[in-house]
Amino acid sequence: RDMTHAPYRRFLEMGVAFVPAARLEEGLIAGLTLRDHVALLDGRERLLIDWPRAQAQAEALIVQYGIHGRPETPVAALSGGNQQRVVLAREITAGRGVLVAVYPTRGLDVGATESVRRTLLEQRDEGAAILLISEDLDELLSVSDRIAVMYLGKIVESTDVETLFTAPLHSYTKALLSATPVPNPRSTRSSKRIILSGDVPSPANIPVGCRFNTRCPYAFDRCREEEPILREKEGSCVACHLY
Repeated sequence: RDMTHAPYRRFLEMGVAFVPAARLEEGLIAGLTLRDHVALLDGRERLLIDWPRAQAQAEALIVQYGIHGRPETPVAALSGGNQQRVVLAREITAGRGVLVAVYPTRGLDVGATESVRRTLLEQRDEGAAILLISEDLDELLSVSDRIAVMYLGKIVESTDVETLFTAPLHSYTKALLSATPVPNPRSTRSSKRIILSGDVPSPANIPVGCRFNTRCPYAFDRCREEEPILREKEGSCVACHLY
């Protein structure tokens, strides 16, 4: 939500920075400028804001984050990449220790994507806790220490990055990774693509038992009757009756 709405203020109160995918709908107020967004960080009323200080901060952020614009430029006039840089700059400047990023590079070009990822990595290395929600496995691999794989709104596997990519347990995770391009052509030829049958069920009509049982090649009767819970297995957590 934008900064005038109660849900966003609750993020502020909890010390959580929020970087949404829909920048103008959820992260920025289209009619405001970069300077306005910097000024509103402390949540004070407009009449009490130190505007010269906000102007100076906005100018510094433009240089630091490579934003192509001026402090008085309306954010709606900026490109998608620059809008996302504004969101990151605003949230990081607030100095909160937890950053929630929801599809932060969706719809961005290659240059803007790399810029956003680099910023997230810098924040991680400086000690910030980052919750990254993404469908881009390369992005998850470059930023994350641990990854949780979800299917129809439920976590089916959770482990560290290296283990997930080298020794996945859940059949959905294996199928997901098999569809990911591998840079080494020899590895690509030697790997076998797992083709899942059937369609993804509707979230409004989730299958009984394991949510993945309608597409899993290893499903048996118990899978269609009882929903598995996350269990620890070899240092990972997996929700599957095979383990």
